[in-house]
Amino acid sequence: MEMTDLEATKEKPDNKYRVPRISLKGYVGNFFSRNATYQVMFWPHSFQKPGVSCVSVPPTEKPFRNQDNFQRIYKGRTADDRYINPDNGRLDHLIVQCTDRVYSGRRNSTYKRTFIRNVSPKTLRVANWPMSHLDYGPRKNKPLGYFLMVVKWPLTCIALYIIIGLPGVASTGDVINDGGFDAFVYRYWGICKITRNAVETNNKTLTEISQSEDDETDETKMPNNRILEPRKLCFLTGRTAPLLDPDNPGLEAEMGLPMLVSEWKAQNQDIHNGKCPDYVFIAYTTEHFNHSDTHAIRVLHALAARATREVGLEAYWIGVSCMQTKTQSLQGHQEDVFRISDVVRGAYSLAVIVGPGERDPTNEAPTEFLLQHWGERMWTLPEALLSTPHRPIQVWRRGYPDPLILSKTQLAALAWRDMASTRQLVDHYEGNLTLSRLELVIIGLQSVFSRKTTQYFRNKQ
Repeated sequence: MEMTDLEATKEKPDNKYRVPRISLKGYVGNFFSRNATYQVMFWPHSFQKPGVSCVSVPPTEKPFRNQDNFQRIYKGRTADDRYINPDNGRLDHLIVQCTDRVYSGRRNSTYKRTFIRNVSPKTLRVANWPMSHLDYGPRKNKPLGYFLMVVKWPLTCIALYIIIGLPGVASTGDVINDGGFDAFVYRYWGICKITRNAVETNNKTLTEISQSEDDETDETKMPNNRILEPRKLCFLTGRTAPLLDPDNPGLEAEMGLPMLVSEWKAQNQDIHNGKCPDYVFIAYTTEHFNHSDTHAIRVLHALAARATREVGLEAYWIGVSCMQTKTQSLQGHQEDVFRISDVVRGAYSLAVIVGPGERDPTNEAPTEFLLQHWGERMWTLPEALLSTPHRPIQVWRRGYPDPLILSKTQLAALAWRDMASTRQLVDHYEGNLTLSRLELVIIGLQSVFSRKTTQYFRNKQ
């Protein structure tokens, strides 16, 4: 059976398996065709219009709209075929080069047609002229064909010798880049491996940085202008201060003393070894502790001191005393605001302090209600998510002697009403769940938009 199929295959003519050679008409046969349309200022100068008309948008509906990279807007009411012109970036009509059979065939396309021309350089076409009349198939050429090839060969050599010397005909252009390819212009749109602000970049050049890396004693070996530690902390020194309570005039409590971290390091060089001391991050809301109320602020400091003593530390960070106000220094206030995330990440633990506010002046509401009131703030997300993982969170309430110890997952269930989304963020930062970058961005934006914000500028929301 196999021999029979093989013999049958051999008996088939060779023309059935050979791709026929088709000669293109080019300019001579197609430029003045019957359906050709001509234009002088634009290329191609000869083409055919689409044979099938596209659907037009009624005047009552909106037209098709396209905006390119140069913010140029195109509006049209016909759904015709178009493409982005690589020369000018505009949206132009689609023109397709077709073979002679398609170009002269039925006009059933929605795009413009033009014939194929300039398929090879002039010198290459002249070089192929001696064998242009030969057939590529085996045993198809006659002796006359080979004789014509021999006759055309010297004529072709003479023509090439003349054409190559003509300027602009066979010129290869200017040699640039030592004959190599041009650099591929490309901009990387991926996610950077190291997140760094341009302001935090060292002004030294790469050469200076590489030279400084050779010197182990050079302090600029690891160039980094970003300060990861808090600028100021409240240190417990054993001092007490009156709470200024009108009901208890003589009541006093321990409070922290605000001090610059650099100043504390200078005074205690033997015990810190150049490191920032461990501290507790105090989270609260101004609706519970108004900054203009001196008694409320002193009660806040007293509870912060108790939370610090509870974990065996001697320093805590609190916004009312460790951040510069706008009246003191606008630039310093902005620097402290941008540093809060680093302060939360570097804290030993988190302590949330709640108290009666305008919604509960009698202090009779449950702690869960006050936590939900605290959780409405925008800053509660980074304060809780960026705190030290797998470490309990203290919840202190004004007027209560003992704290409420919660985990991050329990805090999310009590403080945040959008627990379905924030619980995923908590599990991600705790290492229990791995969210993709897209999921992290989507869930984070949903959680941020669900928080209550106030108008900072008149033209902002």
